Formats: sequence, structure tokens, C-alpha cells
Amino acid sequence: MGRFDGGGRRESRLVIDVPCVTAGLEGTGGTVRAAPEDFRVDEVPAYPPSGDGEHVLVRIRKRGVSTLEAAGRIARALDIDRRRIGHAGLKDARAVTTQHLSIERVDPARVLALRLDDVEVLEAERHRNKLKRGHLHGNRFRIVVRDVVDGAVARAEAILEVLGRRGLPNGFGPQRFGN
Repeated sequence: MGRFDGGGRRESRLVIDVPCVTAGLEGTGGTVRAAPEDFRVDEVPAYPPSGDGEHVLVRIRKRGVSTLEAAGRIARALDIDRRRIGHAGLKDARAVTTQHLSIERVDPARVLALRLDDVEVLEAERHRNKLKRGHLHGNRFRIVVRDVVDGAVARAEAILEVLGRRGLPNGFGPQRFGN
């Protein structure tokens, strides 16, 4: 099942061999993430802004910037403590993402007026609570695969048909746990 790689040193990592669900099918080939626009993530909020309260629910679009870096840039631009900004989840820095932040005790118009490199404020409305980890319904992804082989669409459809019938193992990788 699993094995330790690295000779037992403290830096060792666990390597788990997971069988490919579609091992008998030809893949599509190609390149993923040639540009940030090739990997898009849109956060699906758990609830709409309440319309009142001491927080402002902000929807941003960022390109090539981590969630924490975007929040830091916003905090510096507003001259506020970074701890006044909440988020429901971390979004990939090597992507174009939309997500929500909450900012405590700030005028929504002030947030909407921000002009930052690679971070665009799309919406800002009053809200009752600070966003915390998990305050989201989920994420939607749009992934572009470039330079695929001839017949890639038919190959992808065959793979999707198998996955639809058999399902897919639920695995968590480094993205979920950080460095």
C-alpha cells in the first residue's frame, strides 16, 4: 500500500501507489497551466451578503497572486491590520480566481475604489460576520489543457464515461495541507 521514501530520514515522505481508475484508456496528452488563465477557480459562496453589519463582504478577482498576498495588499492599501480581513478558503496563486473576503469596519465605497496590481475588487456589500475557513459552498474550476493529441475529445469522453460509472477515489494531496 504505502512506503516511506528517503531512507528513513526525518525528511522522508510517504508515497502511496494509487491505481489509475482508467489505466486501460489512452490519455489526452497536453500541457496544463501554461498561463494563469488556463486554471480558473471561482469560489461559490455559502450565503449572500446580509446587507448590514460591521463587516464588508468583498468579491475579488486575482491573477497570479495567493489569497494571503491579495489580503495583505488590500490591508496595506486601506491602511488597516491584515487580521481584520477574513477568507473562507485559500485559492491557488498560479491561477485566475474569484473569491470572497470579509473586511471589518470599512466603508464599502472605499474598498470598491481600490486599484491594485493583479487584484480587482468586483463587489463590496455590508455583512454581519467575518468569513472563516469553510464558509463557502465550494469551488468551480475551468482548466485548459493545451497541445492535446489528435482525438483528445473522444479520449476524454471515454474516460469521463468510465469515471461516471466507477467513481473516483477521494484523495487529499499537498494542496490541502500546505507545505
